[in-house]
Amino acid sequence: MGRLPGKSTLELERLQERHREILRRELLGQSRSEIAKELDISKQSVSTAKNCALGQQQLAFMQAKADDRAVAISQRFQADALAAQMMLSKLMIDDKVQAPTRLKAAIEILDRAGYSPVRRTESVSARLTQEDIEVLKENARRAGVLVPSDTNGKQHDKAVQEFCVENESEETDVIST
Repeated sequence: MGRLPGKSTLELERLQERHREILRRELLGQSRSEIAKELDISKQSVSTAKNCALGQQQLAFMQAKADDRAVAISQRFQADALAAQMMLSKLMIDDKVQAPTRLKAAIEILDRAGYSPVRRTESVSARLTQEDIEVLKENARRAGVLVPSDTNGKQHDKAVQEFCVENESEETDVIST
């Protein structure tokens, strides 16, 4: 009786360094094909190392260690961010520090707290006629901004024209920043 397709009958008794390398690369997100190519082994060898019981245990162990490291790094970043925040706060209130430096510290604190600088925007409402749109399109063509192809351009121009006719009575908002 033959083996079932896709099922490996090989079970590893112990992991060798090559198997650990396969599992490390799997943990890093490489595909079976990439691992096989880079290590010059068959895809089946990669699958065997990944799917055997020892391989699965090792992958789980490696993932847990990677997760622990990620948590430790995140905690370190949080501690460093708190220290940096305190340093900025001290700079901001220290009379011995020049005003521009204190201002920059205050801005950094606000930015990190989610208060971004105010940005000025303006809104202009205009009513565009078909003639206005054609003038704008012609100016855009001359400037090289609008370059329609033979077939698509004609279809596009026709679609724009139909849109303008359908919406002739509506105002079109033009926003500039």
